[in-house]
This record gives sequence, C-alpha cells and structure tokens, in this order.
Amino acid sequence: AGTNFLYQDGCVTNCPSGFYANSNNNTCTPCLPPCSTCSSATACLSCATGYLDGSSCTLQCNSSSYISSSFACTQCLAPCLSCYSSSLCLQCALPSVLFSSSCISQSQCLSQTGYYPSLTNTSGECASCAFPCLACANNSVTCTSCQPNYLYLSNTLKCVSQCPSSYYQNGTNCSLCSSNCYHCDLAPDNCTLCASGRYLDSASRPSEDSNQDWV
Repeated sequence: AGTNFLYQDGCVTNCPSGFYANSNNNTCTPCLPPCSTCSSATACLSCATGYLDGSSCTLQCNSSSYISSSFACTQCLAPCLSCYSSSLCLQCALPSVLFSSSCISQSQCLSQTGYYPSLTNTSGECASCAFPCLACANNSVTCTSCQPNYLYLSNTLKCVSQCPSSYYQNGTNCSLCSSNCYHCDLAPDNCTLCASGRYLDSASRPSEDSNQDWV
C-alpha cells in the first residue's frame, strides 16, 4: 500500500494542488510563495507570480531563455543566443548570423542578394546592403555590385549615377582615364578634355601645353 499523508482531518495518498507530500512528517504541506504547485519545500512546479525557472520562480527569464506556453523559462536552442521561441531567434552566436529570425551560416547570408554578414564580438546578423549597392561586403556601404542604372566605381567601392571626372563609363563600371586626360570617353587614352598642361593634337593624343578641349 502507498504512503498516506495527513491533509486537514483525513489521510490521502496524493496531496492536492498547492501542497506537497512531506515525507518527514507524512503531511500535506503548503507550497511556499511564490510557488503555486511544488514537489518539495524548495522545488516549484508552477508559479503564482512570475515564471518557472528550473525549480524556482523568477520575475524575468534570462536573455538566453524564452517564456513557454506553460509560463516556464526555456533555454533557447543553439546557436540562438536569445529568442522569442524555440523557432524564432533574436540573436545568433558566431559564426552564425541572424536572418529572418533564424540562424544561418555566413556563406548562406552572402548568397542572399543584397545582404552581408554584419559581425560583432559575440554575435552576427545578415544585414541588408545600403542602396544603391546590389551586393556589399564588410559593411552596408562597401559595394561589390550595383543596382540597375548605377555604375560601379571600383577604387572607392561605391555605386554612382554617372562617372566622375577622370573616369569613363566602361560597361557597368567607371574606369580611370589616362593621367593625361581630365575627361575621356570609351577608352582611357581617348581624351575629351586634357589634364592641366596638356592639349589634344590632331591625332587625339595629349601633348604638353595648356588645358584645352578637343574639337
């Protein structure tokens, strides 16, 4: 036969909710606040206030836990450092990065158009590149390719709407003109305006003189 425990004026084999079976004196002993239910004087099963964290009650779960449907602090699943739930991460441990509430590898992040791995000392995020970058590296404004109708300036790793002075449009890139040219077109030596101290001769090649447009 099972052990009986004194509850009020009778004996029971199972203590009611809010009491635990105290084997020291075979009585049903009330749980101590803030425990709502318990298995012993020091082991809560549910909480009247706050959340169950292991066998005790707390008013706030730690950052690496989420609150389950049973109001218990539940550890986030690795590599989540913090989370909303078992499937929704808020922060990811390196080398993983956060993307759409999930932890993915940095190579998976780089395969997403317009995103790059943004890393801190402890965590990472798959962050979006700044417009007009189509793809970027290291930070949001270091472009590796450009949105349509923008040109890539490789020496500054920027995307521009038109090539600056001393550069010419070379497909979707801005390429540097020859040092003789202030402006050029189609090729680095095809000057349309010469650098200071140079002028365009009849063969379209700069010679020493003054700054002059080619006509």
